[in-house]
Amino acid sequence: MKKKLEIVFKKDVENLGSFGEVRQVAAGFARNYLIPKGYALYLKDRRSKEILRQKAELQKAEAAKIDELKNLAQKLEGLVLTIKAKVGEKGKLFGSIGPEEIVAQLKKESKIELKKEQVECEPIKSVGEAEALIKLGYNIISKIKIVVEAEASEKKGQKTKKPKHTSKAEDNT
Repeated sequence: MKKKLEIVFKKDVENLGSFGEVRQVAAGFARNYLIPKGYALYLKDRRSKEILRQKAELQKAEAAKIDELKNLAQKLEGLVLTIKAKVGEKGKLFGSIGPEEIVAQLKKESKIELKKEQVECEPIKSVGEAEALIKLGYNIISKIKIVVEAEASEKKGQKTKKPKHTSKAEDNT
């Protein structure tokens, strides 16, 4: 029967273990490969306690980050974002509204900063309502409602610009 040793991983090793994980492996594999290459330490080694402590700190920090993201998701869940855009006839936008505009408006209205990669939605091309998914990480997803409104058109009393060049044929008529 092969002798097994308990080790603590110092680094992530593909298909074997991750940082701070305690595993039993074959004694020869531990002595001849994992420990000399710096991938692991014996569990009874005094330095292994430091690695276990670091792993516990990382888990606490990750749990705190997840809680923070869940709180942010709750803030975002009921949010209605209003975006004003230039509109042509029949309620069609000049261009479209995508993740970049949503992120900018979210920062402007709610002081919440996100990356455009976190916003998932189809380009909005007309006036009305739409939804966007906000992917915060750690499988935490929130939905926000987007209302697209027409931007106020030109004020009355302003003159519209006329073309500067006219053809001679038009001047003679």
